[in-house]
Amino acid sequence: MVTQRAHPTENERPMRREDYERLIDSEVWAFVRRTDEWFPPETIGLPTERQREIYDAMCRAFHAGRPTDVATQDLTMDVAGRSLPARRYLRAGTSPSATIVYYHGGGFILGGLDSHDDICAELCAGTGYDVVSVDYRLAPEHLHPAAFDDAVAVFTWAAAANDLPIVLCGESAGANLAAGLAIRALGEALPGIAGQVLVYPALGGDLQKGSYVDQRRYISDPPPGYRTVDDPAKLDDVGEPELKKQKKRKKEAAVANTGKQWWNFLQ
Repeated sequence: MVTQRAHPTENERPMRREDYERLIDSEVWAFVRRTDEWFPPETIGLPTERQREIYDAMCRAFHAGRPTDVATQDLTMDVAGRSLPARRYLRAGTSPSATIVYYHGGGFILGGLDSHDDICAELCAGTGYDVVSVDYRLAPEHLHPAAFDDAVAVFTWAAAANDLPIVLCGESAGANLAAGLAIRALGEALPGIAGQVLVYPALGGDLQKGSYVDQRRYISDPPPGYRTVDDPAKLDDVGEPELKKQKKRKKEAAVANTGKQWWNFLQ
């Protein structure tokens, strides 16, 4: 049996830009470069409203359209005396056997019903399932746990709407909400969840562990779009005491929101 190493050894040559050019599919590179053209890394330093304008424009440019057999219905849910916008997708001529509750990505500050509209439509067309997307509240106007409360609210609505099994689905920040909801449901024995689909979920994010450390050590000359605001090269500027404070605040927020079980799951 051949044993594979999880990471390179000390003596192996660091990854270089040409390695990425060779190893990553050309279509993926085209997507990365087009994304960088619309939403370059320096955008993260702009005011939130300007970031949203740029992000929304990028999503409109990338929108692939809806399949012709998918119909949509915009909804307004009454949650604790406030309105929560949502959008429902149904495929014509199909009796859905499950409901997908979809939470969009965007780092908890970007995105909405329109940013991931074609993704939800494609999910509906490909599965035949009922799809419900929620326009959860965004930071910094609405701080934690506002987004998670909205995630719970739309799940509760979907569970009451019919007896179909529910699949939680989310991307990035939305995947974090889906995973947190799954853990909450497990702890409270909430019925109805058949599974979850997490697309590059934000789970944990300790900058001193995993690929943050590995890639800092083994990658030289990163390709365009590789470095982010979470670039571990900036850890030295932050300092160990501040990192510990950040982790403590994150733990306190997670435990207060979904209990210690979810926090242990993220580690």
